[in-house]
Amino acid sequence: MTHAFARGDTTMRDDPDPGRRPPAPAPRRLPPAGGRSPRRPASAPGRSGAARPRAVLAGLLLAAASSALASPLAAQNATGAPVAAGEAYVGKTLTAGPGTIDDDDGLTTPGYSYVWTRVDADGQSNPVQVGTGATYTLVDDDEGKKIKLEASFTDDDSNSETRDVLFPSVGTVAPTPGAAVFWATTLTVGEASSGRGIDTDYSSDGALADDGFTYDGTSHQVVGVYARSDGVYVNLSPSTRLPDLVTLEWAGEEFPFSASAQSGSDVEHHWSQTWVATNASSLDEDNYETTLPLGATVNVLLRVGNTPATGAPAVAGEAYVGRTLGAGPGDIDDDDGLT
Repeated sequence: MTHAFARGDTTMRDDPDPGRRPPAPAPRRLPPAGGRSPRRPASAPGRSGAARPRAVLAGLLLAAASSALASPLAAQNATGAPVAAGEAYVGKTLTAGPGTIDDDDGLTTPGYSYVWTRVDADGQSNPVQVGTGATYTLVDDDEGKKIKLEASFTDDDSNSETRDVLFPSVGTVAPTPGAAVFWATTLTVGEASSGRGIDTDYSSDGALADDGFTYDGTSHQVVGVYARSDGVYVNLSPSTRLPDLVTLEWAGEEFPFSASAQSGSDVEHHWSQTWVATNASSLDEDNYETTLPLGATVNVLLRVGNTPATGAPAVAGEAYVGRTLGAGPGDIDDDDGLT
């Protein structure tokens, strides 16, 4: 016979089943100081617990990539601007073209359409639509205004877009040239002989809508009109100087040829920086790049202007009371002629 004792009991009792041993009591877990349960130990490196955050991150990245592939790419905005080719004078006809418009989405069949709008000199106030289509002829109401050309088109991803340009971008539409004007056109500004304007001897950058004229029976080609840090230049072919009674009008400034000088061995018309700073400051060395941004369109003309006469009349006679004096032209002279 075996005897069992209850915990804390010293009384011997008979075991009803002497062949079975009672299980050992489970050890009791004591709470740590502070009363909180112990944390589960961190997984060792390389076990599934450490790999779980990596797996979650990989899943998130895969989902984002799948979403991006499933969504259409964002439209690429077009760049550049259309071109209004022609001269900014009343009576002249302008022709629209795509100019420098480009689009990364492709322009295989853009289907360009054009709208012409008259605006104030600030380029935006009082807009009035004046035409549609590829051409527009300037009228009297356009004088002193700018014309905005809008080109609308559809890229290869079926995105509808619009780009625009102001003409002229410098100054405004001028009146029909008068009888005194023998050359009037519009210049597209380029890099020119370390300056701004056009100089075909330097580069092909920049352009003149019309580069030829006839003066006093002789045909001339304008090969250079530009401003740079040492002044303003006009160069012609053949290399001849025009008379002092001629005046250049460019970018809102006037340059009488009587104030120009021959520069170096070339026959060219040069207004010095000192003269320009005093008389045409928007094209001086501090301002010409701002006044003439690359790609800008600006009017330029040559006209016959009044050259002040020189000399004085003559008084003939004796300076005594009772004497009679006679008047004469003296040494008066005028480059405009005194026929």
